[in-house]
Amino acid sequence: MKAPSECIEIIVLTHNRAAFLKETLASLCRQSIGKIPITVLDNGSTDHTSQVVCEFKEFGVRVNRSDRNLGAAENFARAKELAQREWVMVFHDDDLLHPDYISTALALAEKYRNAVLIGSGMSFEERPSSRNWPRFKGEHVHCPAAKDFAALLYDGFPFHFGSTVYLSEFFKAVPIKWEVYGKVADRPFLLDIAGQGSVIVLKEAYVKYRCHTGQDSTESSSGPFPEQLFALHKAYLQLLGSDPLSRYGRIFIRHNYAYLAREYSRLPKSGMSLEDYLNRALMNGASTKEAIEAGVGI
Repeated sequence: MKAPSECIEIIVLTHNRAAFLKETLASLCRQSIGKIPITVLDNGSTDHTSQVVCEFKEFGVRVNRSDRNLGAAENFARAKELAQREWVMVFHDDDLLHPDYISTALALAEKYRNAVLIGSGMSFEERPSSRNWPRFKGEHVHCPAAKDFAALLYDGFPFHFGSTVYLSEFFKAVPIKWEVYGKVADRPFLLDIAGQGSVIVLKEAYVKYRCHTGQDSTESSSGPFPEQLFALHKAYLQLLGSDPLSRYGRIFIRHNYAYLAREYSRLPKSGMSLEDYLNRALMNGASTKEAIEAGVGI
């Protein structure tokens, strides 16, 4: 029988983040479960990323470097191709991971044998540190169906995409639809995999998310664009429905207008009014009249 540490690997996607990568790798190498193979997919970095990775060779960290920047989508595709072990985690190059996370995740995977992915909550920090991590209890939610996971996400749980531990079979087989969702394709990807089994979500913040300048998530010029956001809400609506008598439908109705209004406020100024944006959401199947009326009435 394989030891738990032999069942999992970690892949780190990076591009010119040497300033943060050292702390990230240190947190991954301190996992209490023991030594885990870690592969850094260097997406054509021009800083000293290679030197940083060399500092962790004794911990089993290796680098797979592209000579040029392939873009986020192609680098993620490389991770899908390279994954070999039963479980795989694709971590961010600027965040920190709790030392007990992998051992806790794999113990839960053993308990819930039909689980296809495991993830956790996160804290948002400008200067995260690996010192003085709290002792967590492993409190978690088991989502037996994709709609249960969708409800948790839409209800605002701070799920960290990089915390996801995937059953490699589905990580490799399920497509991630960048062409439909742009840079918000992570959530539909998780929901599609969730449709293959059950999901475990650790409620505590096992990941410290580093808030800093230069993050693509805060750059509106690269999206997400209205059609991509509408596609995202449509995916949630298809899973949750909008029946006010259903717990899932109530979650959609409760949050949909607020999400749309917040997204509209972040879009580059185009002369489109909020009313126009909401009408487009309705036309694209991203909202319902009941959800908008409930939001306007707040």
